[in-house]
Amino acid sequence: MAGRSGRKKRGGRQRRNPASELTEDLLVEILSRVPYKSLCRFRCVSRGWSMLISHPDHRRKLPQSLVGFFFASHDGNRYPESARHFVNVSSRDRRPPFIHPSLSFLPNPDCDYLQLLFSCNGLVLCSYYQPGAPVTYIVVNPATDKWVDVPVSPRWSDKPPTIVRLGFDPAISSHFHVFAFDIDSGGAADNVEGIVLGVDIYSSKTRLWSYKPCGSEIWMNSDSISRSVFLDGMLYMVALDHVVVAVDVDGKTWRVIDMPFRSLYSVEIIDLSQGRLHVTIIDNLPTTKLSIWILDHASEEWALKHASFHHNGMYPP
Repeated sequence: MAGRSGRKKRGGRQRRNPASELTEDLLVEILSRVPYKSLCRFRCVSRGWSMLISHPDHRRKLPQSLVGFFFASHDGNRYPESARHFVNVSSRDRRPPFIHPSLSFLPNPDCDYLQLLFSCNGLVLCSYYQPGAPVTYIVVNPATDKWVDVPVSPRWSDKPPTIVRLGFDPAISSHFHVFAFDIDSGGAADNVEGIVLGVDIYSSKTRLWSYKPCGSEIWMNSDSISRSVFLDGMLYMVALDHVVVAVDVDGKTWRVIDMPFRSLYSVEIIDLSQGRLHVTIIDNLPTTKLSIWILDHASEEWALKHASFHHNGMYPP
């Protein structure tokens, strides 16, 4: 007598895989919106997905890891005197990066007139300047060879902005925002410190500028080149008096966050890591101390992550 199997046979049809019904173009469009780390994990879903992600025709559209950074140089003994460079810092992918520092796809990529100002999640804010003409701005995607002109705000007819930043988060929206701060330096040409009166915000979705007054007393250097961070729909910057100032894309919500501590000789640099705002503080007296702090956005309290002391002196780049 044949023994019965202890396992029951699976009846019915196998479960349908919804992803199998997606077209290749639609699947690539979906994968282009996920973070790079998630894309790496998706390679293990199936051989088909792995081939799709690694295909040369799709690599330009899909997220990539950090492969390098831009920088500019100026040398009066060469022609042209100004030049842009791209440094590959990837240790795993030794193939040449897709991004060429010349940005030759732009209508006027001349280094004497085009300046790379700031970047945000793959987009680069650039300014165009030609003698006798007002400063204009463009937002460039070097990975796709595409760019968008940013129209001049009507408020800039008398005085162009001195602090302009870019906000973009592809996980939230495919649209970007440009922030132009209105700084009152008291009318003195040599005074670089001023109070923030408000901010002009450009939306690539509406293609319009909107001006919002500042909701707090905030002082900034009008020639500030400090880094900005765009997180959860808000732009963060280091202001004077050892504070971080934040404004949302509508210009309605302003936040002023004190640094973890204040020192007359300290330098603060903010950045983004693992989806959280970090600040690096370099205090040069009496000995050089470097500390890294993480912001808890709910409580607006800083938590110390790392600290070290150096007796030979260390200064920010």
